[in-house]
Amino acid sequence: MPLQARVRSFEVPNWNLERQARRSRMRGTFIFAVVAFTSCLLQPRTAIADTVNLPFWAGPGAKADRRVVEIYDHPACTGRVAVARLNKMPRPTTKGPLQPELVVELSDTGTVLRQWSMPIDTVVAGIKKDQILVPLPRENYKSGKAILISTQGDLSMTSMTTVPKGAPDRAVFPCPPIREFGKSDYLRCFEFHDLESGELRRLAFQGPCT
Repeated sequence: MPLQARVRSFEVPNWNLERQARRSRMRGTFIFAVVAFTSCLLQPRTAIADTVNLPFWAGPGAKADRRVVEIYDHPACTGRVAVARLNKMPRPTTKGPLQPELVVELSDTGTVLRQWSMPIDTVVAGIKKDQILVPLPRENYKSGKAILISTQGDLSMTSMTTVPKGAPDRAVFPCPPIREFGKSDYLRCFEFHDLESGELRRLAFQGPCT
């Protein structure tokens, strides 16, 4: 083997170049990590529905439902009450273990436009777009607490301060025949002003048992 080739094979590595290359790779990794972390922070967060204890009529299978925390006889009506901890209302016409009250919006001619579920022994205090405002039962919750319920059953905690001071009071109007309620003696019909748009909205629901 030529002497020149043997000498080349034992040349001292250029440590400065290797050190610079290593630093460059580390810098690139660090920048990537920062960008990825920042991107995660800027991603929109998915809203988490509020979880709350609410009363319903106890239907078949209520005792076995994991959401149910208490069952008792209703003090004024015939039937049993199931208190359940949940973050989404059962469907308005469900025949399952948790059976809510029904709320409907009516057109000027009495046609049902949309529906909501509502806990039993409660009333509607206002409406905002596709949400109804329902005060929580006073015997179980602090005064002033309320929930907003969407037509899809989504829940969010709020308070009665959602109704601005000076807002028009709800007004009673004669209920037209509504097939969904049959001949209920508890049916009540009210006109509300939408809390956001001010539009006149007509709602019907059954009042609490007394």
